Amino acid sequence: MEPFIVKPGETIKGLGRDFATRLAPGETVASVVAACDSTGITVAATGMSGATAFADLVIADSLTDTTRTLSLTVTGTVGSIRKGSRLIWVRVDSE
Repeated sequence: MEPFIVKPGETIKGLGRDFATRLAPGETVASVVAACDSTGITVAATGMSGATAFADLVIADSLTDTTRTLSLTVTGTVGSIRKGSRLIWVRVDSE
C-alpha cells in the first residue's frame, strides 16, 4: 500500500479509496464511515463519488514523525459492505 505523506498542522481534503473492484457490478457507494487508528488525526467529513469513498482529515500540530491508518467502511447501493484503508505517514520535514 502506497503511503500518503502529511505534515503536522495540515488539513487534507478528499483522501480516499476506490472500491469499484470490491463492489457488485454497477454498485456505487451509498455511505461511508471513516476513522483513524490513533489520536492526532481527526476525520472532519466523509463523502463519496461513484465507487470512491473519501475523508477530510485534520492533522494535529503536535504530531511528530509517525504512521497512522485511515480505515474506511462503505455500504454500497445494493447492500455490499466493504472495508479498506489508507496508510498515512506524518513527516515533520516532508515537502
